[in-house]
Amino acid sequence: MTLRRVNPSYNGPVNRLGHTTRATHEDRFVVTPINDAVYSRAFVDLSVEPVVIEVPRIEGPYWTVQIADFHTNSFAYIGKRQGDGEGAYALVGPHWRGVLPDGLNRSVAAPTPVIALLARVAVLDDDEAAAVDLQHQFKLTPLSVWTGTANEVSDPAASRPYLDFKTGDPLDFYRMLNWVLTENPPPPADAGILGLFERIGIASGIEFDPDELHPATVDGLRRGSSKA
Repeated sequence: MTLRRVNPSYNGPVNRLGHTTRATHEDRFVVTPINDAVYSRAFVDLSVEPVVIEVPRIEGPYWTVQIADFHTNSFAYIGKRQGDGEGAYALVGPHWRGVLPDGLNRSVAAPTPVIALLARVAVLDDDEAAAVDLQHQFKLTPLSVWTGTANEVSDPAASRPYLDFKTGDPLDFYRMLNWVLTENPPPPADAGILGLFERIGIASGIEFDPDELHPATVDGLRRGSSKA
């Protein structure tokens, strides 16, 4: 098997795994990545329904699926260390109240509707091709499609107008930020810093309105966004 080197990137459709080969000294997509494993990653939207992650049969290499909330706090793992194996695992958002079907290994309750996955499969005996083959067998599927009650995957981002700002105004970043903070409330431990942000119009549950702020503050926010 001839490997095609994949440039690491976190850009991609929601609810779809992206795969990368082993990192090299030239990669800068994350701080000090390990180079004895291949990575698969995805942002997962659980606001409509659970999403099922299917894990292939993996004999030998260490593997793990790290699961983080919207604010990058790791809250769960699926993996060899946890005693998990081949099968299907349901990722369930905080607002879903349905009944999960039979056939799942177990479920993972997420604290925010949007989460991030980072799966790793170790490379054994320098056989990167074998690890790449395994990583491409991981699957993400909405619960309704997995059970057969729906036959197509909808775009969860379609109902999020804040993802399609096209005005060119740097302040659109803060409008988007308030949207996502409302959908994914930060943990209580962040209350202190969030209180400071609220002074400049950044908070969950409100619409960012620059007209309510001092012109100097608005100018600073505009310059900060344009340089980010």
